[in-house]
Amino acid sequence: MSNTSKNADMPAMPVYVDNSDWTLRWSIDTGTAKAGDIVGCECGRGYRQFKFKGVRYLTHRVIFFIFNGYMPEFVDHIDGNPANNNIANLREATKSQNMINRKTHRNNKAGRLGVDYMPKGNAWRAQIHKDGKKIYLGTYSTIIDAVAERIRAEKELHGEYSRSSSSNGNDALLAELERTK
Repeated sequence: MSNTSKNADMPAMPVYVDNSDWTLRWSIDTGTAKAGDIVGCECGRGYRQFKFKGVRYLTHRVIFFIFNGYMPEFVDHIDGNPANNNIANLREATKSQNMINRKTHRNNKAGRLGVDYMPKGNAWRAQIHKDGKKIYLGTYSTIIDAVAERIRAEKELHGEYSRSSSSNGNDALLAELERTK
């Protein structure tokens, strides 16, 4: 992955990372904030942002830059929680890798990315995307089988960037689905 971006020329900022809670804080009084105040505000979906010299910055990207000395095109939250800016939870990613690790949409009835119910066939469909192409994994009579196939494909195709590779309760999900079958 490239370690350059249009933001590679990050200006020196009067901020520091408070590693007791992994927040970005002002190191000086700014006129609107006092030294030690948390930088910025939540901009929606859990991300924090702030403006410095007229340019908008996302807090997790600045934290990544402070610790790594460069700004990648995308910074991924490994656990999918945009409020968790612990440096161990941030990694460089491509756009494709960052999209792989996204959360399931609120209106997803299956509760699993890439699995949906097809009422006409009374079946569950599993699919996945890789390099911009949709891969059909099959139709299954149970949600358990469809989810299991999706998890297998995620691990095989997306490796460490898969939502299934992080500790997000896949085993518990499969056990619960099996129990309610």
